[in-house]
Amino acid sequence: FYLSRTVEEYLHEYVAPRVIGRDPLAIDLLAADLVGYLGFRSSGAEVRGNSAFDIALWDIFGKATGQPVAQLLGGFSRRSIRTYNTCAGT
Repeated sequence: FYLSRTVEEYLHEYVAPRVIGRDPLAIDLLAADLVGYLGFRSSGAEVRGNSAFDIALWDIFGKATGQPVAQLLGGFSRRSIRTYNTCAGT
């Protein structure tokens, strides 16, 4: 994954100090605190790190409520979907 160490450092150095000890079910509040750091149209390590953190929060919320994340986001829209994977050229 391109720049994975940069994303990891961002998560450890910037995200963790701001979220440890806070309610992981307060997804909107946590996300709002992190988005304020992003520059206009940012697509770098910060966006990737925040995306990973957001997915983790939804997973925690799903586990806490006993529901799949798809259901929490409005329900399933189809039975199955085609998937694609790339490993950034490796």
